[in-house]
Amino acid sequence: MRKILLISLVLSSLIALENVKVVKEDTVFKNMFDKKLKEQNRVIVKMAAEEMRKHLPQKVDKYTTLVSADYKDTTLIYIYELSVPKKSDEDLKKEGKKRLEGQIKRHSCISSKRFLKSDINLSYVYKSAKTKKTLFQIDVSKKDCQRLW
Repeated sequence: MRKILLISLVLSSLIALENVKVVKEDTVFKNMFDKKLKEQNRVIVKMAAEEMRKHLPQKVDKYTTLVSADYKDTTLIYIYELSVPKKSDEDLKKEGKKRLEGQIKRHSCISSKRFLKSDINLSYVYKSAKTKKTLFQIDVSKKDCQRLW
C-alpha cells in the first residue's frame, strides 16, 4: 500500500510539473503573440496617419476642420481646429469637451470598431484655429466601448 501511495504521489508531482511547464510555455507564447500584435498595430497606425495626411485639411462642419493626423505608439491621433468666431479659447475649452466627448466616443466605437477591438486607441485633439493652442483632447480606447458592443 505504501508503494502505491508513493508511486501515486510521484506521478501526481510529475503531472503537476508538466502542467506548470505547459502553462509557462503558453504564457511565453502569449507574450510573444502580444508583442507581435503590438508591433503590427504600430505599423498600421503609422500607415493610417500617413495616408490620412495626404487628404488634409478637410472641412468637417461649419466650425471644425481636420487639419492633421499623427500617431504615437498604438494610438492614432486626429488633430482638428475649431473656428467659432463669437467664442474665446477659454469658452471653447469649457464647453467643447463636454459637448463633444459623448458623441465622439459613441461614433468612434461604431466607426472604428475594428481598430479599437485590436487595441488601437484613438485620440482627438482640438486646437484653436485662431491661436493654434490645444483646447482639449478626447481619448477613446476599447474600454470606452464595452457597453456599446
